[in-house]
Amino acid sequence: MKDANKKQRFLSNTLGLYIHIPFCIKKCAYCDFNSYDNMAFLIDDYLNAVLKEIRINKESLDLNFRTLYIGGGTPTFLNIKQLNDFFSELYSIINKNALEEITIEANPETINEEKVKLLKSHVNRISLGVQSFSNGFLKKLGRIHTAGKAYSAAEIIKKHISNFSIDLIYGMPDEKKEDVFSDIK
Repeated sequence: MKDANKKQRFLSNTLGLYIHIPFCIKKCAYCDFNSYDNMAFLIDDYLNAVLKEIRINKESLDLNFRTLYIGGGTPTFLNIKQLNDFFSELYSIINKNALEEITIEANPETINEEKVKLLKSHVNRISLGVQSFSNGFLKKLGRIHTAGKAYSAAEIIKKHISNFSIDLIYGMPDEKKEDVFSDIK
């Protein structure tokens, strides 16, 4: 019994919840994650199913989470109402105040002032999928945003949420060390 209690305390202090939102404006050719474009009609049903599963498992396992990470796909592909409804329902199931970090992935083309203001009330970190600040490499990757849009999205996020990260890809064909350092800079 003593070991079971110790294990439960350990799990309660270390668990993170990952929620996958598999919808995108356009699926990138290099992406191996479960994601879909042209399937937005499934979003509401998918979110309801995810929330139902979290509710069932939370009640039966009595789990507490330290972190929440919402990845994808592109979770910020969801519209304002879908995001707000999803977070409101999610936080009725899990205790938001117990979460040390709440992260959502975003892509530059799905970021605007209104969405970031909403996200600020639900998350404390955004992970922005820039991949590159080179329009040439963005085109090679099949990304639909430009370097300018990536800078703009980062500025909007930075204005409202100080804790954010930027994903970059390196090792692309024809990429030079200088290109990598330029992206990092």
